[in-house]
Amino acid sequence: MKKIVSIIVLSAVLIGCQNQTPTLDTSNLEKTSPNQIENMSKEQKKTLPIDYKAPSTKTAIDSLPFHVKLPSKLPFETTPFKVQQLQDVRHDGKTVRVVFTAFHSEKDHMILISILATNEKTKFAGSKKKVNLKSNIRGYIQGDSIHFKKDGVTYDIGFTAENKSDISNIQLIDLANQMIK
Repeated sequence: MKKIVSIIVLSAVLIGCQNQTPTLDTSNLEKTSPNQIENMSKEQKKTLPIDYKAPSTKTAIDSLPFHVKLPSKLPFETTPFKVQQLQDVRHDGKTVRVVFTAFHSEKDHMILISILATNEKTKFAGSKKKVNLKSNIRGYIQGDSIHFKKDGVTYDIGFTAENKSDISNIQLIDLANQMIK
């Protein structure tokens, strides 16, 4: 009888654990205040995401409720990726938005690669070109960016250059494929 009760309790615990949605781990993050909110009401402030600062890119990635793998082979020399934005969109730790950037700077121009990862429902408007990525994932190229969804997370990789240089579709696809396990 004890064995049956133990099995039932253990099963209930395991089922309960499976139903829990992962949340943002804020234990190693610092909450920051958005600018110019002094004149906002409490209700208005509740509509804004909660901003966090991470001491490192690794800490930010480890805190997320979803997996992010940043590309390691970029089409040009850059700084390491840094966290530009980390937000708890709905104040519950379940819906998170994060932006990473890496850049290359020379005397007369700067080149920037930014990566947005979010598990919030996202739609991209405008004309876009469908491309096939690895693991049967479909990507969409729009200008100098590519976006794709994997495991409920939307990724957007963008390229910006002051000198109006372009990044090729092949380079965008390569960056996206590096992020897919």
